[in-house]
Amino acid sequence: AEYMGTSLLLSCSHVRGSNRITRLPYRAIAVAITLTLLAVAPPANSTACPATTTFDFGTSNSGSISLSPYDDSLDCVWSFRGFPATKAIEISLQSLITEQNVDYLEFVNSKTSEVLNTFTGNLTDSLPRTFQVTSNLMIRFHSDSSVRSDGFALSYATIDAPSRSATA
Repeated sequence: AEYMGTSLLLSCSHVRGSNRITRLPYRAIAVAITLTLLAVAPPANSTACPATTTFDFGTSNSGSISLSPYDDSLDCVWSFRGFPATKAIEISLQSLITEQNVDYLEFVNSKTSEVLNTFTGNLTDSLPRTFQVTSNLMIRFHSDSSVRSDGFALSYATIDAPSRSATA
């Protein structure tokens, strides 16, 4: 009641795992309130990625991966391992809508770290896209902390690798 009608300056800063709120009354008397959040669920209707997910040849020869819609501040990894050189992985990207040039889906050769393909933005008009990659595949999805979007959906299947013809 003593401060009723007094203007307050509210200052907030976000520290991973806690929110700190400080109120400074006009009379220069500081009152600090600290709230510690032990667990924060993702916002409704958004998806957080699992920890690194590994698909082993023989048990995961086909399937799908989706993150739709996605949460902010994600770094997700899906890795394919144990695939013989005679096999390739066919990827069919069904949907992708991310924050342009900031949030992206990347396909990487896990042996050489070479980036094979990167997709970002709204690809609605140019999908589905189907391409084949070697069996040394890692898929990465990254999102920053500012904008959430619809995310992506893809399917994968193990196929026979294209034969390499001998050259003279």
